[in-house]
Amino acid sequence: MEKAFELAEFKDEKKAQYASYYLKDEASFRWKSSKALLGRKDLSWEKFTEMFLEKYLPSYMQDQLEMKFLDLRQEDTSVAKYELSKRMVRLRRTTRKSIPSSPYHVVGLQMPEQHNVSNTSVFYGRRVSSQKVEWEIASLTGAERRLLANALLDFSNERFVLLSESCIPVYNFPTVYRYLIGSEQSFMQSFNDPSRYGRGRYSSKIQPDIQLEDWRKGSQWLEINRDLATKVVSDTKYYALFKKYYLPACYPDEHYLPTYVHMFYGTCNSNRSVTYVDWTLGGPHPATFTVENITETFMQYIRNSGLLCEYNGDWTPLCHLFARKFAPSALYPLLNLTSTVLGFQEF
Repeated sequence: MEKAFELAEFKDEKKAQYASYYLKDEASFRWKSSKALLGRKDLSWEKFTEMFLEKYLPSYMQDQLEMKFLDLRQEDTSVAKYELSKRMVRLRRTTRKSIPSSPYHVVGLQMPEQHNVSNTSVFYGRRVSSQKVEWEIASLTGAERRLLANALLDFSNERFVLLSESCIPVYNFPTVYRYLIGSEQSFMQSFNDPSRYGRGRYSSKIQPDIQLEDWRKGSQWLEINRDLATKVVSDTKYYALFKKYYLPACYPDEHYLPTYVHMFYGTCNSNRSVTYVDWTLGGPHPATFTVENITETFMQYIRNSGLLCEYNGDWTPLCHLFARKFAPSALYPLLNLTSTVLGFQEF
């Protein structure tokens, strides 16, 4: 329709009138009723498409279609295995997102007031328009799923890391890359917390789908492989339970994915995070590191605290690839340590 309008050089005020001619049955009736309620003879094309999509293809349905596309299978093989086929190319064109290719892939949520991104930024052409996101409710988990869904559209992506603006890498890119690509599991913290901050947040309203013994807690700062990411964004049943029953202050971002992965894909997960966080101060938020904290000794401690963790069936002292939370004041002292401690080299 848009191509026809462009070819015929239709004026905007005539587009809706022309398109409405092809509406039939319920759609035609709803269009006439809507015009009458709005009290306007002529409606803009923008308003026409907004009303049509709201009724027949709302945003949540577009998301579901996109997620189903990502999980398409032929026998036991996922859609990623058929990315070069003609059928895949046609299906890819029906998705709403256009992702430029790159050796790496960064996506970020974009708030409505943020429009301009420098073309030198790693976020250029990769920002995802954000819906309203609030701490303590399921919208935060929804934002994670939207980021994953967009990153999955680039078939070259095999590992997915969720970070915030206060996170930093504590090893250089080659080390991080080898560690993640070589791992047989994903890295998502998932544990049974019997306290009021764990099981105390469980609601019987989600029974029988989720039982108390399956309830898990974990950090939202995760790293998962492509197969698990596809399963996460394809889930509609369990995410819907969290959206419906978990209102403030239930912190679904700490429970939805740890519980869902534990229930169905536990063997694929290491049950630990690769992001270092300091909770020793207590309270609802971890410690924030400022300029006074940034020393070689401190950074070396994050990289190797003396603890061992499991990696592909063996034990290793390399447990954390990233760390948080770092205040803006920590930026310059961190930059001074990039080559001497963190192993970064200028290109």
